[in-house]
Amino acid sequence: MKTTLSMKGIGILVLALMVLSVPVSFAADYDAESVLQAYRDSYNWLNSATMKVNSARQMLDRPVLTRDEAIKMRMENDHAYSWKQTRNVSEATFHSNGRDRWQYDATQSSIDLYTGKILVTEDGKDIRRIQQLVSPELGFYCFQYSVPNYPDKWIDLYNIDDFSRGSRAMWHSELQPVLGYFRDYRETRIPDTLSVKNMTVREEIQGTKSICVVEAVVPEGNITLWLDPDLGFALQRSITVYNYKRDHMPVDESLPPLPERPYTVAFVTQTTVTKREMIDGQSIPVEFDVLSYRQYEDSKEDRSESKVVLSDVKLNPDFKALHAFALTIPHGADVDYTYPRDPDSNTVRSISSTWEGDKIVFDSDDQEMVAKLDKFVAGATIEKGFLPGKMRMKLAKLRYKIAKTSFLTWYHMKNSMTLDWSTLLLSLMAIGGCFFVAGRIIYRKGAASRDKERPTAA
Repeated sequence: MKTTLSMKGIGILVLALMVLSVPVSFAADYDAESVLQAYRDSYNWLNSATMKVNSARQMLDRPVLTRDEAIKMRMENDHAYSWKQTRNVSEATFHSNGRDRWQYDATQSSIDLYTGKILVTEDGKDIRRIQQLVSPELGFYCFQYSVPNYPDKWIDLYNIDDFSRGSRAMWHSELQPVLGYFRDYRETRIPDTLSVKNMTVREEIQGTKSICVVEAVVPEGNITLWLDPDLGFALQRSITVYNYKRDHMPVDESLPPLPERPYTVAFVTQTTVTKREMIDGQSIPVEFDVLSYRQYEDSKEDRSESKVVLSDVKLNPDFKALHAFALTIPHGADVDYTYPRDPDSNTVRSISSTWEGDKIVFDSDDQEMVAKLDKFVAGATIEKGFLPGKMRMKLAKLRYKIAKTSFLTWYHMKNSMTLDWSTLLLSLMAIGGCFFVAGRIIYRKGAASRDKERPTAA
């Protein structure tokens, strides 16, 4: 009898231990609609925010070169060198005032991994200035891309809803994870691609913490999100896959389309939020790592890793005091407005401009449109350079030759540098200027000495 009771007691104890050891995941029952709404709300801090953005990206599969190998690669394939042997660095300011009103102003540069300095190209130091401005109240999207030393600068204006020129998000790709973009979806963000019909929700235990996992199939890709329930289902980690189809259109457009082919490559992006800060009651992701690559059937190519840091994050800032949502236009830049592409004729019309002093004058008979364009650029700051554009370009090309050949030792400099008349003349002018300045300094010092030695009149 005692044995029977003992066995029953042991059975009850084992059963209790089994119940207690069941993972908490069975207790969680996430409602897909509530999770989706909370995830969307986690981006509400972007309704009125300003921040500094610093990022660095480099290739993972780059070969580690010796000095001789670096010299050879730079001599034989400068493009491959700049692609594989550099780290892309970006410093930007980002203003966001609602989803449809934002500004991105960045300086991007390439750091030579061998020298640790900014890469020097034929256009001078590899530094790029990028400005983007979306202004719904005026109905325009503005894009500016310029190289400081390059004489030709341009600014393109488009209608606010004209996406015929491709993704706007690609130009601030380092911000895509924090803003919730899915690669190659143009202006569509991940929260907008999800619905209770295309997503599933489950729980995953990480150590002692419960994480909500969202998996979704979207057109031409799929998304997996790891959300933190303790932070209002804010993003902790994500993997997005964009499947790229091979072109299946025949060369001769008069022939019928070829049958669909299978996907040949997938663009994969993995984002991990490594640090969050509570700012005005909002959980803000301030540091995150990004791994991206191309996935083929049996290989991964073009793997790159990025580190992104947000700083000086301010919610509900005084945009007027920050001079936000205003353009900076280099003097002499080509400012053009492009009409939406005509779907019937696949043609594009544009309005060009000229400069009259410090004023931009648009060339069009459409006075109503010209008035809108004038209003858009009226508040812009006109930026003037110290030297004329063509002179800057001459100096940039000369500096490129010097920097490249000094990197490749005197032997390569002697055998690779080619002097044209303009470069030679510019060099002689620079040398002559140095001698002139030195001569003036020596003359003045000599004159001062002579004045001291000259006897004074009695």
